[in-house]
Amino acid sequence: MRRRTALLAAAGGALVLAGGRAVGAVTASPPSTSPAGRPILNSIALAVGSNRSNVAVDESTGRAFVSNEDGTIQVLDTRTGALVHSVAVADAYHSMVPVPGLGHLFAIGVTRDGVGASVSTLDARTGRLVRTVRMASNPHGLTADARAGRVYVGVNDGVAVFDARTGVLLRTIQLGVRGVPVGVALDARAGRLFVTQEGVTATGLVPIQGGASTVSTIDPRAGMVLRTVPVGTEPYLSALDERTGHLFLVSTINMTIDMLDTHSGRVVRTIPLGGPELEPDAIALDARAGRVILVSSGNGHGGVGHVTLLDTRTGATIKTLAVGQYPWAAAIDERRSRAYVVSNSGTYILDTRTGAVLKSLAVLGGKLALDRRAQRLVVLGSQATHQTEPSWERGLRRWAPWLNQKTADNSTLHALTIDVWH
Repeated sequence: MRRRTALLAAAGGALVLAGGRAVGAVTASPPSTSPAGRPILNSIALAVGSNRSNVAVDESTGRAFVSNEDGTIQVLDTRTGALVHSVAVADAYHSMVPVPGLGHLFAIGVTRDGVGASVSTLDARTGRLVRTVRMASNPHGLTADARAGRVYVGVNDGVAVFDARTGVLLRTIQLGVRGVPVGVALDARAGRLFVTQEGVTATGLVPIQGGASTVSTIDPRAGMVLRTVPVGTEPYLSALDERTGHLFLVSTINMTIDMLDTHSGRVVRTIPLGGPELEPDAIALDARAGRVILVSSGNGHGGVGHVTLLDTRTGATIKTLAVGQYPWAAAIDERRSRAYVVSNSGTYILDTRTGAVLKSLAVLGGKLALDRRAQRLVVLGSQATHQTEPSWERGLRRWAPWLNQKTADNSTLHALTIDVWH
């Protein structure tokens, strides 16, 4: 297989093509500014061989959390980029969510061999490990409801409910449909929780190209499943807009987005995204601007990246533009109508209302998180050489992250903290 040099792969995105060309495509110029043009406040080496690292920000405490595949989570001060603390948690391969105002961060961990999993609670200011709960099944997907003091974690055939203040597992809501968790989303305004699942075979295995996928609508207060409907296969990427009451579910197999009404729990529109070469890699939301932002890396197809903007009310495509080489992820500042898209050729700043590229920075990376209060962007970058993979193998790894990946494990992860205000 062809080899390429990459910087930290991430999950998410897509775009609309017609006749093999992007509709209304606009090509972004390569980064023209030096890092000094947009001050890098700090750059620190965090770990070796952490190609599956993730980053999350808690704006209420001014902390960024970087998870590494060696089982550690490192805590950074978002204002300075300094390392505050490093803590060893039970398992590697973390996805994380902060609980704003309650001072906790929840992290899902899965062991490298895939035979164990846990949910850990950390103090969001100090990074101190508060509690770890071992899970019987591999969890996937989590969301927090700070007002209700609950954290919801997807588990096989259901959703686990945690106390956000103590980290105690309170109960598990069974969905009544067999499957493995893909994602969890909350509409606090509508008082509804949504759990997406990938169907399994009679023996409990996930088919190579995905099983019959579903999304279940739950009343979290009553612990009752209100409705379960089928959706596109492997809906690993999702974004929920409480303003319009729409949940967007991206299928990487069908190359479609299902737009679900969060009040009725029904799919109101299915949006085509194009051919298999446009497999999504990231999704983000600017509710104020009324935009869903889709990112496609072009992985396995020349690395020509694209960003597409959709209208959150209608699902219509607003604009599609070419952006850099291998863009992996996006972070949104709704107050400034900005999207920060990180790629192997730089970081691009877009206007979320129009899709215009406002500036490009010579900052390369694969994952990022934004502290809007401090106006700091934390970008993870790691030089590694790896082989491209077929879509079915990438999809399988999303469910089973412990599977061997064709990636060199001799890279060093760096976290760059950038002042995006000046």
